[in-house]
Amino acid sequence: MRAVLDTNVLISGLLWRGIPHRCIQAAEAGLYQLVSADEILDELREKLVEKFGNTPPEADQSALGFARIATVVALTGQSGWVPADPDDDKFVDAAVVGSADVIVSGDHHLQQLGNLQGIRVLSPRQFLELLAVVE
Repeated sequence: MRAVLDTNVLISGLLWRGIPHRCIQAAEAGLYQLVSADEILDELREKLVEKFGNTPPEADQSALGFARIATVVALTGQSGWVPADPDDDKFVDAAVVGSADVIVSGDHHLQQLGNLQGIRVLSPRQFLELLAVVE
């Protein structure tokens, strides 16, 4: 199985323990293949510095850690999937290019998509249930 984690799931998984953290651990354990893109990792860096007070080198290390365990794909720049929040199009683009089965997100704009081109949008909890690693 291949999955794209949105930036909020990545940040939550990095900074706190809980379900998003377990999504990251599942990728590290090889239970699924994480798919990402430079644009997602750039957004991760930006938010870690601007909203969470990380230094740029700390943010770079976090992004590099994800890049090491992910298949990093080149986005096509296609848009229009998420009219209410066009910035979220990058997650769908990464999923399509990376042949992902799932986008993992708690974002209601992405959640509203439900199933797009055969790609399901699941909450972190639903994703762990799918992987059968939820207690």
